[in-house]
Amino acid sequence: MSELAARLAAHQRQEIASLERAVEVHRGLADKYERRLEELREIYERSEREC
Repeated sequence: MSELAARLAAHQRQEIASLERAVEVHRGLADKYERRLEELREIYERSEREC
């Protein structure tokens, strides 16, 4: 493997690792917001029934 090909492969591995971390972070945030959305829906539905 030439030096250029090795550098390109290393860069691609770093980019993949970075994207994997970003996906994990965004999944975590999505889960957090989804839980909050469910909480608010439940509160809204309870208040609608009480009115």
